Amino acid sequence: MSMRKFAINGRIFEFPITGVGRFCVEVIKAIDASDRGNEFILLLPSDAQNVPSLKRIETEVVGNNTGIIWEQMSLPIYARKHRFTLLNMSNSIPLLKPDYVVIHDVSLKVNRKDFGTGIDKCRIWWPLLHYRVSALFAKHIFTVSEFQKQEIIRNYGVDSDKITAVYNGWEHMDYIEADWSVLDKYNLAPKEYYFAVSTLAKNKNFKWVLENAKYNIKYKYVISGKIETKYFSDGINVSDLDNVIYTGYVTDGELKALMAESKAFLYPSLYEGFGIPPLEAISVGTKAIVAQASCLPEIYGSCVYYIDPMDSKVDLEKLLTSRNLSGTKILDKYGWGNTAKLMLDKVL
Repeated sequence: MSMRKFAINGRIFEFPITGVGRFCVEVIKAIDASDRGNEFILLLPSDAQNVPSLKRIETEVVGNNTGIIWEQMSLPIYARKHRFTLLNMSNSIPLLKPDYVVIHDVSLKVNRKDFGTGIDKCRIWWPLLHYRVSALFAKHIFTVSEFQKQEIIRNYGVDSDKITAVYNGWEHMDYIEADWSVLDKYNLAPKEYYFAVSTLAKNKNFKWVLENAKYNIKYKYVISGKIETKYFSDGINVSDLDNVIYTGYVTDGELKALMAESKAFLYPSLYEGFGIPPLEAISVGTKAIVAQASCLPEIYGSCVYYIDPMDSKVDLEKLLTSRNLSGTKILDKYGWGNTAKLMLDKVL
């Protein structure tokens, strides 16, 4: 194996590819496609899965450990031995070798009040420690919006010059093949429903979607997500709403199809680092309705329809016909290649 100067922390490949994982995969692929890709190596735990095929970036499995032990021991020991500088893209770092880190958001710090129980408080102390160590000792911090940059500065006192906003991209949607059979599966006609992706995290504010569905009983809503429960938040029961279809987990292809054929994609989140899903929806030709909150106005400007995340009594049909928006111009503004370039300009 030829020596490399920079190594990428590959622990994210122990997990299914979600929002943060998507960032890591796409930025790694963009670095690989650049003429600087051969200056990197991707270091992986032994249980890594779904690692993309790379041309310039070599991959290497390091040690036999996995999980936290791998990241806190095997990875930094190996990196120090070979004099690698680490690039950590998924909030998590080796505490003894943070080097360069991407902090996607500091929601756990800002929204600590949402974690009221003893168990919840114990659960968040570890990522909060990573944020603190990154703020103190990282060579440079990347984040995904100017809003989030200011949040890191406000909460951790980091100098502005030590943080760069690199944003996100959307091009991964182009190589996902839409699975149109999902419409027949749930007896859906094109453009007859509003679509959202579910989570129980309080900052995602999916209570708004269900309350809006209850207010607009004449409209149909489809909610997807891997949470196998009829309760989303505050005791709201999906089965009580005849106009809501909860699909549970869907594949990427099914997700793309549901997005593309919806009237609009709903994103009432109260707090985000960037918020990729509305950009994904726009990339497949769907209108997006998002909360007037956190970074979302910065990211989406005049390309989406805004709602008050604290007021669910909105007639979505009237909102969409109130003015004609074209969100596609935003696709030229963001891209994984741009994200990778901004990072490479600081790292190399």
